[in-house]
Amino acid sequence: MTEWEKIKIDKLCTIEKGQAGLAKATSGQYPLVTTGYKKKTCNEYQFNAKAVCIPLVSSTGHGKKTLNYVHYQEGKFALGTILAAVIPKDDEELDAKYLHLYLTFFKDRILVPLMRGAANVSLSIKDIKNIYIPVPSINIQKSIIAKYYKIKPGSDELLEIINHQSKCFKQLRQIILQEAVEGKLTADWRKKNPELISGENSAENLLKKIKIEKEQLIKEEKIKTQKPLLPISEAGRVFKLPESWIYVRVGEVIKKISLIGKKLKKREYLKKGKLPIIDQGQKFIGGYSNKKQLIVGCELPVIIFGDHTKIFKFVNFKFIAGADGIKVIKPIGIYQSKLFYYFLRALILPKKGYARHFQFLEKSYIPLPPLSEQKVIIERLDNIMDTINELEKQANQRKEQTAQLIYSVLREAFEQK
Repeated sequence: MTEWEKIKIDKLCTIEKGQAGLAKATSGQYPLVTTGYKKKTCNEYQFNAKAVCIPLVSSTGHGKKTLNYVHYQEGKFALGTILAAVIPKDDEELDAKYLHLYLTFFKDRILVPLMRGAANVSLSIKDIKNIYIPVPSINIQKSIIAKYYKIKPGSDELLEIINHQSKCFKQLRQIILQEAVEGKLTADWRKKNPELISGENSAENLLKKIKIEKEQLIKEEKIKTQKPLLPISEAGRVFKLPESWIYVRVGEVIKKISLIGKKLKKREYLKKGKLPIIDQGQKFIGGYSNKKQLIVGCELPVIIFGDHTKIFKFVNFKFIAGADGIKVIKPIGIYQSKLFYYFLRALILPKKGYARHFQFLEKSYIPLPPLSEQKVIIERLDNIMDTINELEKQANQRKEQTAQLIYSVLREAFEQK
């Protein structure tokens, strides 16, 4: 095979930055290409052409160089200000779909290495102009395009099914959690074990023990005195609990664990070390070896409540918090941490600022089952969640295999030269 001639993109294409502000754009009849997978709409268009749309900013942030998508768009469309449109000057010399397939396939090899910046990682139009593209004859370009679009409908359909399955898995988790929170998951167990949920083993007695332990923690100055919480009202009891359960406010049964040491700067996140770092999005970002950054009184396991995310994470290992906005909480005494975590995940939290957000959490109602039943709920939830996680893992593997099929077709096409 003869080597395809490589030509600089700016010799073959015009490159223009988008003008539509993604947040302020008015919806309309024209597609609005964004950095994400889904397009928006706009009442005005900027281009009327066949174009490859390249994001100019990292897809993940946090100082990482990533591009999730390179888009193809034709006809009249608007383009976000953080993208650039690459438009072939001559369709008979370079097909825009061929260019899209090439840049998509090689984006991690060609585009991503050109990205610069510490925190705000970006790609410049100047660097895009200097990229060299192998340009076979227009017939070969169209042959490559035809191969790709021959299998694309089938792969798209399969990916749509898998994505739907992923949504179903998420919904199923919430349904199961709601069943657990309402006591329905262990209704059969309660009928068989009435002696384990009454008298000394009742939830009322359990709450008394929790309050005694909390008073002792305050006396020993391990936690701060809390502002009195209002009594449980009927209005807040959104569903009926089993007779052996009671409602409590989250603030009644938790202790907040303080963080010590300076807040880590972003440039310190990637330092190597044995202690995992958890950031505001509750992702594990590198490691750090400074033991002074450990959490005070970290009696594992604990629950992490992240800034802005409204997501809870169950943590059963030593770690450090790498940014502001992380709350570390632990249920007091014999309220099982794993069950508390599961029940928190079933809460629907309002869209509020972080400070008010956590105040709302402390005032929220949460069920308190008897201790013996707590352990049964945890066991059943663990088993069910493990099964769902395994099914989801299999779905993700099929998704990856489908993507690999697409890439194998492109690899064969681009390497035939």
